[in-house]
Amino acid sequence: MVPLGVVSVVYGALPIDEIARTARADGFDELIGSADTPDGLALPISSRYTRPPEPGPGTYCSPHVHWSWEQTVAAFRSAPGCLLEPHPWCCVDTTEAVLAMLDEVPGLRLVVDVGHVTYWGGDPLELLPFAGAVQLRQARPGVAQCRVDEGTIDLAAVVAAALAADDRPALCVEYFDLDIRPEYRLDDPRGHAVELAEHLRPLLR
Repeated sequence: MVPLGVVSVVYGALPIDEIARTARADGFDELIGSADTPDGLALPISSRYTRPPEPGPGTYCSPHVHWSWEQTVAAFRSAPGCLLEPHPWCCVDTTEAVLAMLDEVPGLRLVVDVGHVTYWGGDPLELLPFAGAVQLRQARPGVAQCRVDEGTIDLAAVVAAALAADDRPALCVEYFDLDIRPEYRLDDPRGHAVELAEHLRPLLR
């Protein structure tokens, strides 16, 4: 079975040790944490979110909404190994912009959040060849997150492409309830994540 991780934000504001125990009980294999997430939890930490970018491996960062193109290029050039997570509210918010950023930063690889890419109207499969990690959830254009049967992402195709890659990206589930923008509000992100994981696990055997 290919490991399936989960991003700690799924569990909201719980203490990190409780998040790890709960995620393990939910059947996840790895935890994606933040820069200050300690080791020695109930699940291994597969990567950590940092801002600004820090040299990897095992780190990733999404550009701040106020960063310019030049600031983003400079930040990732100074942090080799750190993965870039594009999202719809930054300067790297289209497939074309992502490909241009990859040209600007030699060796840069991505966290492909399939929900973000689908939200902006892109196709996650186009970016999977550049992925060091893939964040999985269901979504549709203009809707950042939804249940498995309410979106347009071909998750089976995404997983198959990831598993077929020569440098296989890590796979994890991410849903969230954040008040930073209306698109990020969601009732019961844990329930959504567990439901999606049950849908994905047969594809990972």
